[in-house]
Amino acid sequence: MFWRFNAFGISWSLLVISFSLIPGDALPGISFGVIPIDLVVHVLLYWILCLLVVVGLLKQTNYLIAKINAVPLTLLYSNILGLILEVCQLLINGRTFDVVDLIANLTGALLGILTYYILYKW
Repeated sequence: MFWRFNAFGISWSLLVISFSLIPGDALPGISFGVIPIDLVVHVLLYWILCLLVVVGLLKQTNYLIAKINAVPLTLLYSNILGLILEVCQLLINGRTFDVVDLIANLTGALLGILTYYILYKW
């Protein structure tokens, strides 16, 4: 049951990892007004990631601790993933560690949790 309900979250995590490790010279320099597109992408990726992970953890029945603590575990997971990927970007040509990206990741994560509460609890 764990894998069945978390397949989408795991798949999306792999997508986030692959997008985060693209070399910097392969990324477009587009922006929405004054907001660079990479920040918009960070928010959207982590928004969807957290929504998928929290729903998956709550629907699975194998690990009661994960089910009970789904929201804090999801926020912890997304922030650790974002931090690890930002550190890994130091090793990639054209990429740098950026605190603003971490803030965008956290914003997306919080929006994902908020969306979960709106869709499932409200």
